[in-house]
Amino acid sequence: MKKTQIEKLLEEKENLSFIEKNLKEDSTKLLLKYSNDLDKRLLIEQIAQKQRVRKKLPSYYHNPNLILAPSLNLAQSSSEETAQLKSEWIGRGDRMTDLTAGFGIDCSHFASNFKHCQFVEPNEELLQIVQHNFRSQDLYNTSFHGIRAETFLKKLEKQDFIYLDPSRRNEHAHSIIKVEDYQPNILELLPELLGKSDKLLVKLSPMISISNYLAHLPGVSEIWVISQRNDCKEVCFYWEHNYKADLKIRTANITEYDLEYFESHYSDNKKVEIASLDSYLYLPNASILKAGIQDNLAYDWQLRKLDTHTHIYTSNVHRKDYPGRVFKVLRTTKSYDKSFAKGSYNIVSKNFPDKADYIAKKLKINKSHKSRYLIACQHKSELIFIEAELLLY
Repeated sequence: MKKTQIEKLLEEKENLSFIEKNLKEDSTKLLLKYSNDLDKRLLIEQIAQKQRVRKKLPSYYHNPNLILAPSLNLAQSSSEETAQLKSEWIGRGDRMTDLTAGFGIDCSHFASNFKHCQFVEPNEELLQIVQHNFRSQDLYNTSFHGIRAETFLKKLEKQDFIYLDPSRRNEHAHSIIKVEDYQPNILELLPELLGKSDKLLVKLSPMISISNYLAHLPGVSEIWVISQRNDCKEVCFYWEHNYKADLKIRTANITEYDLEYFESHYSDNKKVEIASLDSYLYLPNASILKAGIQDNLAYDWQLRKLDTHTHIYTSNVHRKDYPGRVFKVLRTTKSYDKSFAKGSYNIVSKNFPDKADYIAKKLKINKSHKSRYLIACQHKSELIFIEAELLLY
């Protein structure tokens, strides 16, 4: 396959040095400076892309040999952190296929755990970029196929693992939530996918209703809900051949310092006592809330809740390893107590009629404090404000 211009440029050490030297510079100013140099403009476009994905794809930011894809492909791409976590949960094997490989972040992490990997992507330009990147990362166990997933699946032999991250954008680049509108159509392909894989993982939109799609995607073994810095990024459905146990939900929140992990069974609906406010408040992370297993977590941790629909829990016991945020209660007041006016607080609104921005505006609150919080919620059917300190570890 004929090399692209950017591939040719990256063969020159001076061009790699140019990227490294200007990685922290203003890309707009660089484009103006080199407006008549087409080669430099290509390099600067890569610099601009690297700056945008610095946190999402740190190895691509730091390695000048790696080429970044157009922004639309990067938008749906997994982060390196979530890709690494999924690869650890899948484990090792002999043969795997990524049927909707895209920019290949997930596939590059999966491929390192398998002896043979097949990378399927119909976009030839994207496919060539990924081939270059895989070579640069010494991933030589991967074969590349410029073909649609549906076509390749028909001739595919049995695999240890198949992965799909179907397109969740329409022809106008707008996000798609409904699984039946994804490309390829997972609902139509599912029987054939299950017949040709021992393990199957499908990445879905974090906006989907998990319970709704369990009815449309039968036989699921596990549901994976993954967040980063308490922002839900991925909901994945996982099938494993001959899986006999109850449907499991695995949740993870990748923080700056560690991994918050909790798992439960989907059929568990544990009841948690509603109680008076104790010394500490516990707010579950985004993955647990998305999975709907916050009461199961509270039951296991011997916590009590403030109200039926208030997903804030309380205890007199201080637990540092809780998968979420822990607060020390300072005081409680009636809602909109004037003592909060013009103070500095972060605001959390849970099961409360007004949103945080409205509360801040009404009380003229400066939302800038590092650890002091105003928590607006319902406690035993009464609307209250809680002043609390976020415990930082």
